[in-house]
Parts: sequence; structure tokens; C-alpha cells
Amino acid sequence: MSSLDWTRALLRGDVIELPGFAGPVIAARGVPWIRFGPDAADAVALNSNSIASRIRMRTVVMLAVACAIAAFALGSLFQIHRGSSALEQRRMSTLPSWKVVQIDSEGVSIALQDAPDRPLRVLLGKTLPNGELLLQTDPTRRIYRTPSTSVLVREDAN
Repeated sequence: MSSLDWTRALLRGDVIELPGFAGPVIAARGVPWIRFGPDAADAVALNSNSIASRIRMRTVVMLAVACAIAAFALGSLFQIHRGSSALEQRRMSTLPSWKVVQIDSEGVSIALQDAPDRPLRVLLGKTLPNGELLLQTDPTRRIYRTPSTSVLVREDAN
């Protein structure tokens, strides 16, 4: 086939002449996925708009995923910084010194260093001076529990 025959096939020519072959003339259609003419420009424009919108959508999705990952990473770094031991020690150094002096079934009594003769009462479900929640008491064993620990209170050796 010559370039002229290919051009005729692409332009949907009705007849392609193949020299050296004997037989009847066979009509063939052009290549179906290649189109020429006024409707071809609309199809190409429609296809390019579709591709561009898909690219834009993928870009927006990738930006959203990147922002979510960045927010997670920054939040994790903030939590690590906030929970660092130096920061925790600084926070704990500002708390008043205190100790549990009595445990009963309703809560605990706390003596502050500044006012040892006036104990502070903390009921179950309330917050201790260190910021932890008082969850449970066991007066017979002299134990109180917070979300992070169980504390055994010993008798004063006065």
C-alpha cells in the first residue's frame, strides 16, 4: 500500500487499489478511531476537556491528601513537644506539693504543703492537684487509682 492508499483509508475512502491482486473490487471503511472533518474537532475538544478535568480533580485530591498528611505530621510534632519531659517537669514544678493523708470510699483527703492543717477533699470522679482524675479508692488497702496509675498510701511515720 502506498501513502496515497493510507490517506484514502484514513479519509474513509470507498476504494483502495492494491496493485498485483486480481479479483473483484472490495469496499472498505476507514480506520474507525481516527476521524477527520468538522465533527472531529468537537470530539478532540471534548476529550481534551475531559482529560483536563480529570487532571484537575486528581490534583485537588492529591493536594487534599498532602494537606491531611502535613496536618497529621504537625499535630504529632506538637504532641511530642508538648509531652516532652522538660515541659512536664516545668509544669509539675509549678504545682503545690501535696500528699494524700486519708482514703475513704467517697474519695481522698489531701494535705497541701502550704496548709497541712486544712486538708482538701477530692471526691471520686474529680481531679487531683496533678490534673489526674480520681477513679477509684480502696480504703482497706489504702489505694487510690487514676487513669495512669494505682497509688499505695503508706502511714505517716511521725
